[in-house]
Amino acid sequence: MIFFRDKIWVEELDNGSVTLHFSEGAKHYKPCLDFQKALALFDQFSQRYTVAFFDETTQIDWFPPIQYFLFYKIFWPYVIYEKVLEQILNDKVRVTFNKKGRVYVLYTLFRRKTKLRLVYQGMLYALERMLVYLHNCYVAKDRANMLFRYDKNDFRIPDLIAYVKQNFDYVETVGGGIQTVVKQYWDSNSFFVIISRYCSMGGSDLEQVALNTAHSLIAQSQKQYALYRKILSKKPKATCLLGVDDPLYLFPLILAAHRSGLKTIGFQHGLYGKNHIGYAVKHARQFEWFQWLVVWDDFWKKVFLGNNRFFPADKVISGVQSKKYDFTLKPNPNNRKILCMYERFLDISEYMLYLKTIIAKGFTIVLKLRPGTCHTELRLEYPFTEQEISAVELVETLDQSILDGVAIIAGVKTSLLYDMLFLDRPLWIFHSSYHYLDEVMQIPKVKVVKPEDLNNIDDIYQQSLLISSSYKVSSDVSTVEEALMKIKE
Repeated sequence: MIFFRDKIWVEELDNGSVTLHFSEGAKHYKPCLDFQKALALFDQFSQRYTVAFFDETTQIDWFPPIQYFLFYKIFWPYVIYEKVLEQILNDKVRVTFNKKGRVYVLYTLFRRKTKLRLVYQGMLYALERMLVYLHNCYVAKDRANMLFRYDKNDFRIPDLIAYVKQNFDYVETVGGGIQTVVKQYWDSNSFFVIISRYCSMGGSDLEQVALNTAHSLIAQSQKQYALYRKILSKKPKATCLLGVDDPLYLFPLILAAHRSGLKTIGFQHGLYGKNHIGYAVKHARQFEWFQWLVVWDDFWKKVFLGNNRFFPADKVISGVQSKKYDFTLKPNPNNRKILCMYERFLDISEYMLYLKTIIAKGFTIVLKLRPGTCHTELRLEYPFTEQEISAVELVETLDQSILDGVAIIAGVKTSLLYDMLFLDRPLWIFHSSYHYLDEVMQIPKVKVVKPEDLNNIDDIYQQSLLISSSYKVSSDVSTVEEALMKIKE
């Protein structure tokens, strides 16, 4: 019997900060956002174990299907919360959480499972597979096209969704945990993809946990692959799987689709940077993903192929991008207003140095928030003084009038910055330790602002206004219809 000497309540905020509440008080932890350290640790693990994940019998390399999960659920959170883990991974401490966030997931992966827990997880996973099999075989309609997105309210790839709805006979291929499958079981227009992860027997260190989790994920992926092979054998009309370029859940269905004669087409929805694990594959025997990939434009075609030596260049088509902010702006107002993005999971002290200096130089900041951002939490995360906050305008949505009224657009790492390139405004990217937009920084229109530039920010501002702020890039096609016709050829 274990006697708990202490209790710890883990309070994790959306901005990544964590407070541990002990019986004698509380201790606050800022996230350690050393992205390069996480990449280095993952690279070492990948080099050591990649060869072990290749199945000689089926000729399937199972490492690419699991690398996204390993990095973003284990290696990156481990670096962020290593100090927190040291406090809570103690058998004699009872740990509770305010939500099932990153710390909770990381804790459950490191925590050794009891035999009872493993039996329970195994039964739950078997039940989920059975429900998915029965639904997909006998309830879901047999249609020619399978449109994948994460759920039926998914906002990604709107051009593809609109085109498929108007022109295709299709079934919605959506992610579904066991609760979703039970709730929507009789929906005949849904084909469920298993997205649950029952992982890891724990471990004493990062490498052991990652290796245990890898074996667990591969075992699940192989069972899902076999399940989808059986399901697709009962769907003779199915000829094409297309949708969001998912690097996490869809691999088993893609592999089964290829061996069942289906064509697979992925559509880009996010950045393909060299540091985006899951889209940039370095260590693998082979990389079997979508047969065809439709990317935004030639810039991202070049970036993707440069980071993926396995993918055939003639299977990448450029030209389908929904420009979220396709406005023709009025002439630059030259009013010292800078539109800045609300950024999360980065060294906020680095970002605040830029924002505070800009305010001190007499600029006004228009801060674009994520929808639903709590202003109280924002003030905790972005420690502006009362005088500084008076020079900050908070907005949740960007419309024509807001964009007309700013002179410069700036940020650190959000993919929204690429959308902003097409607007007639100068774009600044603030240099930080979080290297996520390295390729975008090379675009001539982009001005990379470093801390040492801040003393001359007035000069940089005036120079930016004089430089052409147009951005044009070529592509193979311009519409979803043209992309699909090119693939058909």
